[in-house]
Amino acid sequence: MVNNMEFELKKSGVILDDEHRYWLGEKELSGITGIIKRLVFGDPYANVPKRVLAVRADFGKVFHEEMELYINTGIEGHSDVFGVFKEYYSDIEFVKSEYIVTDGERYASPIDAIDKDEVIWDFKTSTKKDIPYWEWQMGVYCHLYNMLNGRRPKGSKVLWINKNLEHQVVEINPVSEVRVKALLEAAALGMQFVDPQPAAMALVNDGTGNANIGILSDERLQTIYDIEKMIIRLDNEKKEAEQRKQELCAGLVGIFKDKGVKSLNTDKLVITYKEGYKRKSFDSKTFASEHPEMYIQYQKESSVKESITIKIK
Repeated sequence: MVNNMEFELKKSGVILDDEHRYWLGEKELSGITGIIKRLVFGDPYANVPKRVLAVRADFGKVFHEEMELYINTGIEGHSDVFGVFKEYYSDIEFVKSEYIVTDGERYASPIDAIDKDEVIWDFKTSTKKDIPYWEWQMGVYCHLYNMLNGRRPKGSKVLWINKNLEHQVVEINPVSEVRVKALLEAAALGMQFVDPQPAAMALVNDGTGNANIGILSDERLQTIYDIEKMIIRLDNEKKEAEQRKQELCAGLVGIFKDKGVKSLNTDKLVITYKEGYKRKSFDSKTFASEHPEMYIQYQKESSVKESITIKIK
């Protein structure tokens, strides 16, 4: 049952209605379960008959309702699954049940429970443990929790009890913030999710001149991901600006030509009209092929600073 809370939890203002829809005022927000299944893993239950899924959902719903009632009031449930909880895990001191977290714009989801040490919990009744999915789920929970409260939870765990009464407390290592942000951005834009972490590698010199691939830390991964987004944004802005400039210059050409104006001075610009002409250029490639010795004789060497080449896919 609920114990005294030694930390503050901000209220999200999100309402969960009877149809399991999330509302922030008059705005409907999206849950995160479907997003993770659709964009990260695909639907693992696509080939499972609906009647089987319905039975599993009811089984899990009963246990969740029993746990919520127990945490809030101390009233114990009567299912076999709750019996396992009571026998093995009743010493866990929960301080909050069904705590809804949100980014305040698009997403919301309820955390099943929070204990006195500010560890978030999820209750699972699946036939088998699905740790990769749980890592993603907890990663999103931690992200939304941080957005709402200005801090991450101290840990994340899953209490797993299935129909065969197999049970375990699983400590979860949530996926990184950068991966969660990439997922939620892809969902918001209606795009395919491309996981940034596998692509973000570093060449690590082993001291012999050879190199091996090393995974970047989350901090450096975040930096690369932020730079990537900025470069793409700047490149798009540059293309739009260049196109707009060409359109403006084309308009000015017509005006200057019609008016017979060659130059215009303003406070900030000097605009000069140049008539069209034929330009001659030197074909260095052909010259090098036909006269290689002379080409080498007249070559000039200059230093080029180190740089990075970036190609946007």
